[in-house]
Amino acid sequence: MPTRRRNRWYGLEGQSDSRTRSFEKGSGTRKLVSLIVLLVLVLILIQKVSDSKQVEKVGEAVGLFEKVNGNAKQSESDSVASEAERESSHSSDAAQDDYWLFEQWQLRSTTSHQIQAQQILEYLLSLSNANEMSALAEQIFSEKELGSIATLEGWRTNALELLDGWEETLVQAARTEDVNVIVAIEGIAKLLRSSTQAFRELPDDTLGRAFRLALDHQLAIRMEDNQNWRESDHLASLRTWQRINELRQKMNVAEFLVDDVPNVEVMQLVSTSNKAVKAVPVRFRGTIVKVDERKGQIKGAGWPTVDYRVLWLKPDEANSQPVMVYCPNDLLEQANASQLNRLIEVAGFFTKKVAYASQRGPETAPVLFAAAIRDPELSIAKVSRNYSRWLGRLPAPRTWLPPLDLNKPLSLVVATVSQSMDSVKADDQSSEPKAVAESVIRMLLATSKHAPEINQLCGEDRAWPVVHSIQLVTVRGVAAGVNRVDVDKQRVLKASTGLDAMKRAEQKQFYQLEIEESNVVTRSDTSSQSVDSVYCNRLPTDWIAFDEGAFRQPFEASGFLLEARIGGTNKKVLVTDEIRWKISQTDSSIAYASLDWKPKLTPQLQYALALGWDLSFRDLLASQQSPVKPLSSIESEPLYSLLRLESERGQKLSPSIAPTASLTSLLESSLAKKSKGSTKKSMEWIVGNVRVVRLSKMPVEKQREGSWLGSDHYYELDCMADIGSVTLEMPTSGDPIIYSGEYPMTILTREIPDWLSDADAGPDSEAIAARDFNVIYPRMRIQFEGWFYRFWSYKTQEITQSLGSQHRQTAPLVVAHRLKLGGEASGTAISNTNGDNAKLQWLIGLAGVGGIWWFLRRWFRSSKNTITTQRSESRFER
Repeated sequence: MPTRRRNRWYGLEGQSDSRTRSFEKGSGTRKLVSLIVLLVLVLILIQKVSDSKQVEKVGEAVGLFEKVNGNAKQSESDSVASEAERESSHSSDAAQDDYWLFEQWQLRSTTSHQIQAQQILEYLLSLSNANEMSALAEQIFSEKELGSIATLEGWRTNALELLDGWEETLVQAARTEDVNVIVAIEGIAKLLRSSTQAFRELPDDTLGRAFRLALDHQLAIRMEDNQNWRESDHLASLRTWQRINELRQKMNVAEFLVDDVPNVEVMQLVSTSNKAVKAVPVRFRGTIVKVDERKGQIKGAGWPTVDYRVLWLKPDEANSQPVMVYCPNDLLEQANASQLNRLIEVAGFFTKKVAYASQRGPETAPVLFAAAIRDPELSIAKVSRNYSRWLGRLPAPRTWLPPLDLNKPLSLVVATVSQSMDSVKADDQSSEPKAVAESVIRMLLATSKHAPEINQLCGEDRAWPVVHSIQLVTVRGVAAGVNRVDVDKQRVLKASTGLDAMKRAEQKQFYQLEIEESNVVTRSDTSSQSVDSVYCNRLPTDWIAFDEGAFRQPFEASGFLLEARIGGTNKKVLVTDEIRWKISQTDSSIAYASLDWKPKLTPQLQYALALGWDLSFRDLLASQQSPVKPLSSIESEPLYSLLRLESERGQKLSPSIAPTASLTSLLESSLAKKSKGSTKKSMEWIVGNVRVVRLSKMPVEKQREGSWLGSDHYYELDCMADIGSVTLEMPTSGDPIIYSGEYPMTILTREIPDWLSDADAGPDSEAIAARDFNVIYPRMRIQFEGWFYRFWSYKTQEITQSLGSQHRQTAPLVVAHRLKLGGEASGTAISNTNGDNAKLQWLIGLAGVGGIWWFLRRWFRSSKNTITTQRSESRFER
């Protein structure tokens, strides 16, 4: 009897087999479609992840970030209104007392007269030595008199002399904007003329408070970073603990909330521009990784004694830089904050970066003196935000620069010229056409000796009379020829002491310019007076190298204007130390800058002339790249003047210059092992895209540098520049450092757009910290256009730890002409690079899809064959 087949199609087993086969046929296709959709979503996310707004939206959607909606804004406005009602209930006297406390903690004021007095006093205190600063601190802040009055007499005498000289200079200038400064100087002079004993009882008025703030600030910034604790830091530490105790008292009675203290990140503490956060209330969050077993104590006669312990905090997983917290023992017991691996929040004063020895070698760590320790998750009922709002209105700190005293440099120049010209006799002139007058040689020596003083005097656009009918003037014109004069071949009728002095100084030549046109400038007005010839000690390298064909270039020079008898003829001659290859800002325009100069200038150099920048500065930039050096004071003028000119005139001129070099080619030529200074270009016009990592406000404290910059600060953007799919190797003594896709770059600008400075931020503590501490982390992508200034080097913590302190990071330094949020670069080369990168990404994605399809197809076929084989075997068995 034949066996009955149990898997008929109409049977239960047959229906089950049919459903199984249908599922196996469709499951592979569904998986493949799901993988394709997932791959497309991943590619879209890769393109969107660089946009901070998209990341923020995704974070809000998944609950990582707190979403700010209309209800939250409404509740915030309600809380502000209730705070305003509570504020109105306080008296004005109480508010003034609170503001004075805020000023003591922040070491700055919002009152204009007090700000002016504090800035002048800080300048005077900066000229004092350590003993004088210690004597002042003991006299004003110590609880007992220590008999250090005699030390202050020398400082008082020098300060009064400076005040009298400043007042005389300002009165002579007779400018209305100097009235407040004169009043402040007179008040400070009156205070210093009183007895030294009066410092112990400073009046509680504008001058008295300004004196205390200035002294506290100077004590704080004099604590040297990257050093061990020194004896000079002892007194400043005592005063800081005294201020910490005052801050603790207010925090303990909830009159001053920890939430009002601005929050800081560890990079703000380790930054070189951390003076803005020294000795002011800051809030820092970290995890306790170590509690030092040693117990410390600091004490001094007339000062409160403090017993403390040291906590070591780790900020977060992304940054391993430790932070040392010096915490009083009683505060540590109250907060119960000695438990390891506990997250805490510390409010206090940042003092310095102290050096210490570890297993990896010498290292540094920021030090905080703690006034409060709390659990970050602890919620405190908010009573007042007076300090936060006061901090939001606090003006940016400025460095006061004393008025220029031009009498001193003028007297030095007059003395040298008188001594030189008195020895020049009337018959010491040569009648030979190629000879140079002895008076001209003498003035060349004088200009070489007093070049800074001459530039300072002529910067006032005045004709300064010297002696013997000689004047100090500025001449602008066009040079039509360059003649080199060899010192050894020069002939005079009698022995020339001037030539002998040049030979002793090893000066082998000087130069004489043939003038096509020239004008003597006085008080920004161009007169009809002209010169016949110009003599100088130095010329731009491009002028010296050009010795063929016609020559025609603009120039500006400051020096001595005199009459000299040359070749039997009296000629009006300008003698200067060096020639500036530039066009005056008052005369320059695009049309004037685009004249037929010989030799022909490139478009970017034409634009530099139109700005009013000195093209001869390029010689200095070339010398700073062999090898690549950090920024130094010798190139302050070219860098700061370029920043000022781009800020004041760059947007008005609106250049349309094609990129003269790509960032990738500049990096490849610079990072080559055998590259020298001559192969490293400078002053090229480039465009590109970067990712901003950090924005720092860099102060300029020196008066002369401030005049070149036209401001007391500029901004530095630390970025990662897009270099496409290129891989670069930075050579080191060992294995090279490899960069792919991005390379570090620094962008400098005197002004930043509102979208980058976050000027419209609300009154929350984070925004206040960003504005007040001058360091923010925008984390955005921008497009730049401007000058590739040169390559520069600087130290980074990563390179120092991995390769040693002798290694430095080399990066491009760019002076921005235009910054744009996001978008594509305007240059063709950059656009092509971005297009190639996009095509490459899509090709990689398609290749991935094809690979997945091929793999699933093979897997599906093999599984199908396996199932068929198994069924055949089962049938055979039956």
